[in-house]
Amino acid sequence: MKKIILNLLVLSTAIWAASFNEGDYAYNKGNYQDASKLWQKKCNSGDSKSCNNLGVLYENAQGVKKDYKKASQLYKQACDGKNADGCYNLGVLYENAQGVKKDYKKASQLYKQACDQNKSDACYNLAILYQNGQGVKQNFAKTSELFTKACDSGDAYACNNLGVLYKNGKSVKRNFTKASQLFNKSCASNIASGCYNLGVLYENAQGLKQDYKKAKQLYQKACDSGDAHSCYNLGALYKNGKGVIKDEKKANQLYEKACKDGGCSRK
Repeated sequence: MKKIILNLLVLSTAIWAASFNEGDYAYNKGNYQDASKLWQKKCNSGDSKSCNNLGVLYENAQGVKKDYKKASQLYKQACDGKNADGCYNLGVLYENAQGVKKDYKKASQLYKQACDQNKSDACYNLAILYQNGQGVKQNFAKTSELFTKACDSGDAYACNNLGVLYKNGKSVKRNFTKASQLFNKSCASNIASGCYNLGVLYENAQGLKQDYKKAKQLYQKACDSGDAHSCYNLGALYKNGKGVIKDEKKANQLYEKACKDGGCSRK
């Protein structure tokens, strides 16, 4: 069955709130206008964390008018102040051409700055750039290194993608057992692709004892989360009576769901 490496980019913005301040309190209460004023004051005083947080407000139009250019300026100010979230958020803007001209090379540099400060989202995004050769020379060894760092920091998407590399023997020695462990870690965090990939290993007895019932459970979990490939594979189990009672009607319903969710290319 076809295996894919999800090319998902983490595009959420990060708000640093490790220590209490009035701006954090106002934001958590939903008083975004007050938060913007308080963070602006602290940003003007050189507080890089507040500059980043204010940038998030401008990016998301919370208490202020949406302004990507203003957000980029604030993220830069935060990044220049050694704030990892600011570097990461600015990298996302460069990658998506929001408020700044699209520049993968600049994005990669910013992600590296944040990754070096152990910002796992930045390590993940940088790994994707190395995987695709965007802004940097394609380098799967670097990709696996960065996915490993992000996974070890708790990024479940990175664990799934690293598992795919081990499954396919891409830049690392093929190791189905290691792949299964990584997929299990990802699935435990409710990442549908991790559940799907683990289900495939159980179905095909790759690194694990063949277990159609376990594969069925994993495909079901991922299918319920909208993963088209899992719906298709689950349908195939029902069609062939593997791990479940044979049910052509159920199989066809799952094939239709897979098609609706974008899995029509699979035959």
